[in-house]
Amino acid sequence: MAKTLDEPTRARAGLWSLPVVSWALYDLANTIFSMNIVSFFFGLWIVSVMGFSDSVFAWTTSGSYAVIFLLSPFLGALTDQASRRMPFLMVSTAVCVAFTLLLGWQSVGLSLAFFAIANIAYQSGLQFYDALLPEVSTEENRGRVGGFGIGLGYLGSFIGLFTARWLIGDTEGVPTAELSERYRTVFQVSAALFLAFALPCFLFVRERVRPSRFGRGAIAAAGRQVVRTFREIRDFPGPGRFMIGRVVYTDAVNTVI
Repeated sequence: MAKTLDEPTRARAGLWSLPVVSWALYDLANTIFSMNIVSFFFGLWIVSVMGFSDSVFAWTTSGSYAVIFLLSPFLGALTDQASRRMPFLMVSTAVCVAFTLLLGWQSVGLSLAFFAIANIAYQSGLQFYDALLPEVSTEENRGRVGGFGIGLGYLGSFIGLFTARWLIGDTEGVPTAELSERYRTVFQVSAALFLAFALPCFLFVRERVRPSRFGRGAIAAAGRQVVRTFREIRDFPGPGRFMIGRVVYTDAVNTVI
């Protein structure tokens, strides 16, 4: 496994070094889930195959986003106390993959619940993943490395879409039961691709170990940190405006998607 890189080494490593490519591949991996499950084929299965109203899917999606909106500050404060963020990313990915594998196997109601859990885990993982960017970059090349990850993310969306379309194939005259089985295969393959492309990040990105304050009182300490942050944010108007703008912007983008 790769060793932790110091600042000069990360600066010289370039975009095609193993840690950078491994980190960026996680962006490709989670975009497959985002495209195939959140944005496209799970919603099509609910509405076009199973015959439910699109509002059922919309309310479930909105509910999962509401949970992560409330949970995200707490998760960030919790990981601040840990020596490493990678274990949190591994757990969130494992939860997302596991519940994606369960989509379509049971009733629509259970599948919607599994989807909500998978989406919450996926959204949680994003903040853990983004926090790893300084581990594979420096201030000088951080923009290029981050852009490289975004570029591979777009590639992941094409991989997900083309794979799913190939698995579903021609739907003309296909019985509902068989069509549902094809969509279930899409969910399973999407989960497998997510895990496969995420593995290099787990194996080859090495964090600098920080002093750990993570213990029995970590959850209570994280809660106190969140409360303290919101109390003190009035003293720093820039971050407050940024967060409000980010929420509004993200809501608009998700609505368009």
